[in-house]
Amino acid sequence: MKKKTVWGTLLLVAYLLIVIWIILLKFSVSFDDLAALNDGHLRNINLIPFGDSVVINGKLDLKEIIYNAVIFIPFGGLLGIAGKNISLWGKVRLIILFSLSLEICQYIFDLGTSDITDLITNVFGGLLGLLIYALLKKLFSEEKLDKFLLSAGTLLFMLATGFVLFLIFFNR
Repeated sequence: MKKKTVWGTLLLVAYLLIVIWIILLKFSVSFDDLAALNDGHLRNINLIPFGDSVVINGKLDLKEIIYNAVIFIPFGGLLGIAGKNISLWGKVRLIILFSLSLEICQYIFDLGTSDITDLITNVFGGLLGLLIYALLKKLFSEEKLDKFLLSAGTLLFMLATGFVLFLIFFNR
């Protein structure tokens, strides 16, 4: 079981790096892309949940809200595998702190809008991941579940790595 926890931790770190790349760097693969991220707009922060930042043409943009939640679901699942010795509240705190850190970094480095809605939906996604993992543990043995999730996560990580390499080498 310890080997799976170590592998789960490595996969969790890889996942977090991919999330940072997606949220902070907006899929940038070159320094030119990074320089273009700051397009001269002023730093922006939105503290009104589900306010103007997610309203487009007078309608709530559910797609962005759903994407923010979905991208954090694996975080909860991987915390279930890697954080066997962490309490539920400890895992919730990690989810909140990671999402809050991303929003703060977006503000500090002027890499998009820091938004309370993003924080809420990210945390919701992480909690949903924890819940899904807990429910699956009731249906399957923890050992088999962890083995399956680690295999699926490794495959997804390899696909994501291939995607990044494709962007780096063929997007010139």
